[in-house]
Amino acid sequence: MISSDLSNLLAAQYKLQKQVLTGQVGTTPSEQGGASNAIMRTNLQMDLISQYRVNLESADSWLTSSETAMQNMVNILTQAKTVAEKMSTGTQQSLEQQTAAEEVSNIFAQLVTLSNTKVNGLYIFGGTSTNSRPVITALAAAGPSSLTKTVAAGHDSTADVVANPLTSGAYAFQIGRNSVGTSSTITISANNTLGETGIVPPLSFDAGAANWITTQTAQDYQAQLLTLRYAFASSSSEVSARIGETFSWTGDSAAGEQTFHSYAKVSFSGAGTATIDIDGAPTYTADSAQELVEAVNASGGDYFAWAEGDDVYFMIKDGVAPGTVHEVSASGGPVSVSYPTLDDLTDQINNGNQATGMVSIDNASLPGLDDTITLGDHRWTWSEITGGSLPADADGYASALASWVSAHTDEYSATATTGAASAGASVIITARAAGDAGNVELSGTNVITSGALMGGVQGSSPVATGSLYAAGESDYKYETTLKCTVLEADADNLTVRVRWYDDEGALHQQDLTMPAAGEDNGVAIPGLDGVTLYRDDLVFQEGTELSIKLGHYQGNEEDIAVSFSSNTHMRYNWNASQLLGDSLTVDLYGETAKRATGGGSGDINLMGAYRGLYSQQFDFDVVDGGQVPGDEVTVRVRWTDQNGNEHEELMTFDGAGPENAQAIPGADGAQFYLDSGTYVVDDSFTYTVEKSTVQLMDMFVMWEEALASGDQEYAQTVSQQALDVLTAAMEQILDYVADSGARQDRIAVRGAVMDDQELYHIGVLEDLDGVDTTQAFIDLSMLQTAYNTSLKVTSTISEMYLVNYIS
Repeated sequence: MISSDLSNLLAAQYKLQKQVLTGQVGTTPSEQGGASNAIMRTNLQMDLISQYRVNLESADSWLTSSETAMQNMVNILTQAKTVAEKMSTGTQQSLEQQTAAEEVSNIFAQLVTLSNTKVNGLYIFGGTSTNSRPVITALAAAGPSSLTKTVAAGHDSTADVVANPLTSGAYAFQIGRNSVGTSSTITISANNTLGETGIVPPLSFDAGAANWITTQTAQDYQAQLLTLRYAFASSSSEVSARIGETFSWTGDSAAGEQTFHSYAKVSFSGAGTATIDIDGAPTYTADSAQELVEAVNASGGDYFAWAEGDDVYFMIKDGVAPGTVHEVSASGGPVSVSYPTLDDLTDQINNGNQATGMVSIDNASLPGLDDTITLGDHRWTWSEITGGSLPADADGYASALASWVSAHTDEYSATATTGAASAGASVIITARAAGDAGNVELSGTNVITSGALMGGVQGSSPVATGSLYAAGESDYKYETTLKCTVLEADADNLTVRVRWYDDEGALHQQDLTMPAAGEDNGVAIPGLDGVTLYRDDLVFQEGTELSIKLGHYQGNEEDIAVSFSSNTHMRYNWNASQLLGDSLTVDLYGETAKRATGGGSGDINLMGAYRGLYSQQFDFDVVDGGQVPGDEVTVRVRWTDQNGNEHEELMTFDGAGPENAQAIPGADGAQFYLDSGTYVVDDSFTYTVEKSTVQLMDMFVMWEEALASGDQEYAQTVSQQALDVLTAAMEQILDYVADSGARQDRIAVRGAVMDDQELYHIGVLEDLDGVDTTQAFIDLSMLQTAYNTSLKVTSTISEMYLVNYIS
């Protein structure tokens, strides 16, 4: 018992000695008793305060450096403003202009250096891209392309070949929705007439309940699913033995009705002459696929054909009764005839199909200069197509039309079939995108056409996720935008049409094919020496449009924020794009003016490289109407310049499309053109160019060039423009400087709050875990006295026991 008491006294002394040394009641949760949880929470808050303090110090350093750099920008822009004021008077001589050009060049270099300011090795004006220079003097692309136009995502229905639930060992056709919901149903049109070979009457795909098994009804949690009752022997069974039969359905109502058109395929498999007829007449004789195509198309019959290698595809013209292709010399002939199979049907529904049409040109009746071709929204004269000089024969016409369509539309490609028959030649026109561009009007004077593009099925295409990138630097002076349209996207190649404006405002166009992804597989852009275009390995869709800006700014627009607490943040960065402004050039290609009044069918489209300093509204009024192309249409253009002066121009057009665009005189590079269509008096349109008032990088380049040119009037004009831009930029940057000061004040206030919070938490810890040192020393002294006394008493008792034992 005595030994135990001594141990307890010794342990109590040790505990008090540790408290005196550490200043804490306990160093482990068990020693702190019920206060341990509160102490742990308080220590966590202290750690967070310490981290927030580090955040604030970093942000404060960043803001201080930003404010200094921005104030220095204002100082050097003030110098530039002095030069601009002097040079805008128009009284300076050539030598003085050269000196001013050198001064502007030096100021520009200082501005670029300040834009690339670093703090602790990080660039502070590049957004979150802090490891690379935000601003370069050359032009280069930064980051992936931006998606500017998407294509339809699909019809939201899927087809499959499945085991037939009613017939063992056979197959069935199944179609259903991809989405769920009671209102999400799929509709099969009535009177679909696809029929498999040998089936009499033809197999019915129509909406009759007797023809389908509703294996799954649309509910909130599932989509509708339909299975055809008829049993197919295999997935390669033909679903039609005639041209011109259809299977139509509606999945997503926004995509509209989709129609699969049946076709025939004649495959040349050997040497010799083939004889083909359709329901007995007419009869076509040919030695090759190309010759058969020409023979069919030149006849002006109810069908048109096109070749893909040694295979010839037959499709019916719109509104004609179905027919069957026969090989007359069935024994030993060089061809075989086949029709779409169940696999073909499901593949086209799921993946889409490009619509196709035909233009056939007869040597005996060639078109004239004023004859036209209409393709959807496009209408051209043969004068435009051939450059005003008509070819000698049908082959020349076909080649010219195929080249024209492929080069002047993003929606269609064209292939000429020439030299195969003396009667004439033909052009097969194909929609580049599946489904959407199909079933449009195709017609022309003095030519034979299919009447429409037929066979387009939209398909459940995946949403485009791919991006384009540019690498290298351009020697262009002014920022420009690469507008990229996907023309073809398959497993092997990606073909993109690239358009851009050069320093003089001229439009350039190049078609580039990229066989593989990655920068190492980039393709040089002719006309932009040093710049290559490359892609990633994600999904691209035909018809998608993307843009890549070639500019001086290489950072991003992302904000950097400091955390004051778990739910309080503050942005503390500016990017060089904000400080230096936007591009001087606004690319107007493909922009459409908004119709205000009138009942005509044509539109007004903008194009050109607009390089005005300010936003600008253009108003268009038709004063003399007509049909374009063909008639002369006169449009009045009105706008007000930056000085408040009103301008008006009368401009006359007789052709449609970008190739007939005209520059608006005195409108800083803006152009416009008319669509194919009808324009009536009182048709009116309006378009506003949105423009940043600050474009320092491009403006310095233009200004230096104007001063160095020796042209006094030009130098005066650009110096006045530079003065306006410099004034706007200085005001903007000074606003940012003031904002920086306000943010630094917030940081100072937050720092003081954290000081108070830290003192509070220290007090909490002292209350929970702090030691009263004076009382601890008194208690320790008392314990030591008690312990020593206990030792003495124990010793005396032990001696007594020993004496008793000896005696």
